[in-house]
This record gives sequence, structure tokens and C-alpha cells, in this order.
Amino acid sequence: MPPLEGIRVLDLAAESGAYCTKLLVDLGADVVKVEPLGGSRERMIPPMVKDSPGASVHFLHYHRGKRSVTLAPSSEGGNALLAKLIRSSDVVVEDRSIDLTGADHEQMFSANPGLIRAVISGFGSTGPRAHWKYSDLTGQATGGLMYRVGFPEDPPNSMGEGFSYHQTSAHAVAGILMALVQRDSTGIGQVVDVSLQEGIALMQYDAMPMYITKKAVIKRAGHGQGSSGKRYRRIWDCSKGRVRFQLVSQSSEREWPLLVEWLAEHGHGAELRDKRWISNDVRVAALAELEEVFDRFFRSMDARTLMHEAQDRGIMLMAFNDVSELTNDPQLTGEGFFHQVSLDGLTLADAGPPYRFASGLAKAGVLPAAGEHTAALASEPERSPTPVRRASPNGGPLAGLRVVDFTWVIAGPLHTKWLAAYGAEVIKIERFKKGGAVNRGNMSPDSVVSFNNLNVGKKSLAVDMAFSESREVIEQLVAKSDVVIDNFGPDVLPNWGFTPQRLTEINPRIITMSMPAMGKTGPHRMYKGLGSYFQARAGLDGLVGYPHRDITDVGFAYADTTCNASHALVALLAAIHQRNATGLGEHIELRQLESAINFLGSAVLEFSANGSEPARLGSRSRHLAPQGVYRCAGEDDWCVLTVFTLAEWATLALLIEKPDWATEARFAGIAGRMDAHDEIDAAIEAWTRQRSRQEAVDALQTAGVPAGSVLNAGEIIDDDPQIAHRDFYRRFGDGAVVEAVPFQLSRAPQRIEADVPELGQYTTAVLSSIVGLAQGQIADLFSNGTFGGQ
Repeated sequence: MPPLEGIRVLDLAAESGAYCTKLLVDLGADVVKVEPLGGSRERMIPPMVKDSPGASVHFLHYHRGKRSVTLAPSSEGGNALLAKLIRSSDVVVEDRSIDLTGADHEQMFSANPGLIRAVISGFGSTGPRAHWKYSDLTGQATGGLMYRVGFPEDPPNSMGEGFSYHQTSAHAVAGILMALVQRDSTGIGQVVDVSLQEGIALMQYDAMPMYITKKAVIKRAGHGQGSSGKRYRRIWDCSKGRVRFQLVSQSSEREWPLLVEWLAEHGHGAELRDKRWISNDVRVAALAELEEVFDRFFRSMDARTLMHEAQDRGIMLMAFNDVSELTNDPQLTGEGFFHQVSLDGLTLADAGPPYRFASGLAKAGVLPAAGEHTAALASEPERSPTPVRRASPNGGPLAGLRVVDFTWVIAGPLHTKWLAAYGAEVIKIERFKKGGAVNRGNMSPDSVVSFNNLNVGKKSLAVDMAFSESREVIEQLVAKSDVVIDNFGPDVLPNWGFTPQRLTEINPRIITMSMPAMGKTGPHRMYKGLGSYFQARAGLDGLVGYPHRDITDVGFAYADTTCNASHALVALLAAIHQRNATGLGEHIELRQLESAINFLGSAVLEFSANGSEPARLGSRSRHLAPQGVYRCAGEDDWCVLTVFTLAEWATLALLIEKPDWATEARFAGIAGRMDAHDEIDAAIEAWTRQRSRQEAVDALQTAGVPAGSVLNAGEIIDDDPQIAHRDFYRRFGDGAVVEAVPFQLSRAPQRIEADVPELGQYTTAVLSSIVGLAQGQIADLFSNGTFGGQ
């Protein structure tokens, strides 16, 4: 049974919430999409299916499996039906695309005390910019992402159309499920408040610590920029295709002899046998010389041969995929990732859900016709409201939940940080080797990843899993816990004896989550990769940049803090809600490659329908015009804007002193404005160049045009009044700065404290108070090196 079976969701959102409600459908919820009479304009968002001209690939991807109701909210009949649907729903998802600010609408919500109301907006529901209009592009700009992406000679880049919508929608689902878990015990609903700006700011795990510790901001610099600002190559051309490979990496000491041997087998790199290259410091200092050697080698072979040979040797390297290549990737096609969907007699392939549940998820649904279910839902009996129990959990929605956290690096620790912030007791299992130094998560010699920011509020238990005694103690800990999570390779936990089956034997109510790179099964199950490697193989990096450029190196592993961390939280919370209802545990497998592909949006379905690759558009849109990034008066100062409606276009034309354009026939439709985009952009930039960035944005927002500044990390952290109002960066007396959770709940404050445990700080406490060992037993475990810390 899917985890959200029996949950009804009312979808009052447009594009920014489409992925939110899609995820809820895949989890088994009954999602009812409310459309205006005649159908939503989303049904006409390109691309269209070439053999079915009335069908939008975009709409099919995001809305299959939903039910459709058409109504006019302002009419008496529409108002009554909307009120009935709100009373009968568990969740309402809004993004301000429908005006629900009137008193009658507020009464509709108050009539259902168990209702969870998720509000997606550009800047959040409170603060000086809460009323600002927004778009996907304003989220990417004001969240600091665009400033760092692209080439210095070009305007800032977006990460592809819809990126901030995907990120924020995933956060909205996590907030909804967190509220649902709390409602399981209280019966009371609440408001989930999600901001595009905060979601994009959070995804840049390196920007905040880089600025806080070094007062430096990461600026777009073309290819080869690492998250610390140092330059080195990460994308390499091959005889056919390209690969992602980092010569400066965490495992360079281990990998160096393997690399030298590999190149020698192919007649390359004889000069690398010189003993001076054994030193990593020498290699880093002479990267330019080394890169010439590797460039010649990579250009002599095709990308997939390089990937297979490297991975077989234990060397981390990944070939880039185009979208067309995804549907032939053996790790995906042979593992049942792609789902068959139907449209007007056509059978098409689309990406499956970002996670796999042992008990199953919802099957791929069909696309509803506009208003197909209006009559049925209007005539059905009203559902009984959730009974209010009025028991409020102490310590947050997850109070009493114990998590055994085997995760490391970024994606795993980030989502368990969010669990701790909402009340879970997270016991972080850390590597311990008696007498040896431990790396607490930094990924490379130039890493600025903040271990502290990712692990606040957790309890550190230091253990050497090589000992049988340690594994026996972990078994006892699992028996008294609720969740076990790891993001190791597929065989690490099983080699310690902790398969999902064994964990369930130990504790039948346990929820287990594994986050392998490729999967527990499949021909490439043992292939290694980090977030930036998934981005390459998933086709995500191919969406970034301007048409005249090749693939842009984004410079950081954004998959860790976008799709993989947020999807992990969504899946886990869904399983917790399911266990609240059934009492049964669950096993979840989140394959990080498959998770990353879900942020492609409708690209896989588009290729299946039309055989076309999505184009790189810089910062333009496929279905809105004008949209773009425009230079302002300051040095490297830019603003962005998006026009959704004809009224916004008319207002913009008057503002930029082109009054005739407001009524000119060729600009009345989006297609005409698309054709004249270059001309329009030139006029907009002539206007913005005469104004400071903030003057331009304030004028645009005052006129009712969605706009925002392209901000850098320092400006967001220190100067942005909206971020400050919402207390997104939590500051502490010792200078520490910690990011908040990217959604706010009206009845459950976050617990974000500068409480980072020392290695093994809670070892004794966990072994005594939770596992129940005597002091003498604990002393023996410390003395033989099985456990460490305090």
C-alpha cells in the first residue's frame, strides 16, 4: 500500500507547486487539481506532443494521476464547491496563483481544523518582501545561485528552467509530511511556509562557510572552479563524449598509483612515474602540467570506455549523459526506473519516482481531462474531518523518534540535521580508529564544507565497526530505535551484518533507508560517485548555460543539497506516517542517480514523445516572454524579471518608456514577444543600465512585474532584509552560523542550536542510557578500542 493512501490533497497551485503535488501522487495521495473553467494555462505549456498537438509534455509529466475539477472561485457555485473540497481535504497546496485572501476563503480553511495548508511563495509568507511577485528566475537570482554560475564574460546563468520550483516543491512536500506526522498524534493541522529564495540559498552548502570563514564570495569563473574558489579541471573532452573527473580529490593518495598504472597500460603518462609526483602537494602545485597529460589520455578514448575502466579500478570518474542517452543507460533501463505512461493511444517513457519503497508506491496514472471529475466530486458525500485529539507532542513533531545515522559527506547529514531540528534524537555513528585521526566529512584538500552546519543537534557515537563487539552493541541500539539511515556503497552495511532483512529481524518496526550512488542492484551498482558525478550522469549539467556555450561547470555538488537531501526527507517522513497508521516498518532505497534525474522535469518524457533534447536557454523561458537577466548601473550588478501576463507586459512597456509596445499587436501574445526577445531585451537593458540594481527591482515590483536582484552570498547573509526577518541564518555568540530548515511550520518551531558534538561526545551516554550497558562493560569497550570519545 502506498504510504499516503487515503490522504486527499487539493492542488490550488500552478507551476511552482506542480512538482510538489506530483510527488504526493507518486506517494499514493488522491490529488484533486482545481483548474479555471476551460482548463489551466499549464495545459498549453510547451513542448507539445508532436503526434497529439493538444497535449503538453509538461502537463502530462506533472499532472498525470490527478483528478481535475474546473470552477470559478468567485462564482456562487464555484465558491461552494471549493469550500466543500477544502472541508474534505487533508492538505491544500497553494502558490498564490488563485486569490484566496478573502474572508470567506479564510472561513473555508478554519472549518477544517485538521487541514495542512502549504503555501509556496518567492520569499515566504512573512517579512518586508512577502508580498513581492516571483518566478523561478527570481528564486535562482535572489538565492545567490546565478551569481556564481557561468562564464565571467557572460551574464549570470540560471540552472535551467524550473530549478527553483523543483527545489521548493520538494521542501514543501517535506513540510507537509512533517505536519502530517504531527497531525497523526494531535489531529490538528497547520500552515507550511516555503520560500524559493531560502531553498536556493540553502542548496549552496559551500557559499555560507566560504563567506563566514574567509569573507569571500564565489563568483562565476567558467570551467574548473571548485567550491573554495580554486581552479582546476573537472570536465574533460574525450574522443566521443565527456567525463567528470577531479584530479584534486579526497581519495587522491589512494587513487594516484591506480591512475599511474592505468595511463601506463594505454601508453600514456610515463613522466608520472617520477617520484616527485607521489606528493599530493606537488601535484596540486603543478596541476597545469598534470592536466596536459590527462587531457591527452582522455581525448584518446571514448567517455563510456573511460568510465567503465576507471570504475573497475576503483577510480571515481563518470561519463556525461544527454537526456537521449539516459533511456539507454543499462543501470537505469535494466532496473525498472522508467515508467510507461499513456496519452491518446501513445505509450511513452517517463522517469519513475526518486525512491523505492519495499511496500510499493502508486502506479503511473493517466492524464485527466479538464473538469473530468467535477461532477463526481460535487456529488460525493463529504468526508469526515480528522478528529482533534489536542495532544501536542513535547519537543516537536518527531519527539521520541530515535535515528541511527550512518550518513556522511553532505546529502545524508543534511536531511538528518532537519530531523534533529524537528525533535528527533539523531545518533550520529562516526568512524573511530584508536590512535588515528578522523576526517569528519571534508571532501578534498580545498574543501570548505562545514561539518558543523550539517551536524548540529546530533549525538556523536564513535565506533570501530571492525570489532564484533561493536556490531553487537549496534544491534542493541537498533532494537531501541526507529530509523536506520546510511549513504554508503551498497555492501558496507550488509558486510557488517546489517541487511534490511536483518535489521527488521532485530526490530520489526524499524524504518531503514539506504542511499547508494547507483543502486543495490544493477550492472553498475558498485560504481562510485559524489553529487557532481550524479549531475553529469543524470543529464542535469547539460541544461545549464547559454546556447553559444558548451556545458557549464557549475562548480559544486548541488545534487547533494537539492534532490538527494530533500527526496530523502520526503521518503522518510512518508514512511513514518505510514508506520503511524499501520504499525509496520519499511525499507526505502533512494538511488542517488535516479533521484537526481527527477530534477530534469519533463525532459525524459519530451525525448520519449518527440525525440528532442531540451535546449540550453541561458536564463530565458520556453513559454514566457520576456524573461531574462539584465545589467544594471553597478559593477557586475544584475537584475532579473519575468512577465507572465499581458497586464504585466503592458506595465513593463510603460516603465521602460516604450508605451507603444503596451498595445502593439505583435506583442499581444507570448509567441510574438518570443520572436522579438532580442529587441525587447535590448530595451529593458537600456533602462536597467541607468539604474542601480535595487532601484530597478523596486520599480519593477512596485509596477507589479516579478523581479529580483542577482545577489551574492555575502549580500544574502549580511544585507538581505527578507532573509534577516525570517531568521534563516542562525547566528551564535562564538561566530557560528547555521542555516535553518527550508520550511517553517506554524505549530512547530525549529530547534536550531549551535550544538555540534565532539567526536564521540555521547558515546558513554548512548551505551549506558539507551543500550543499557554497565559501566564496567563500557570501560572494557573503550580500553580495547571498540568505542571512543567520552
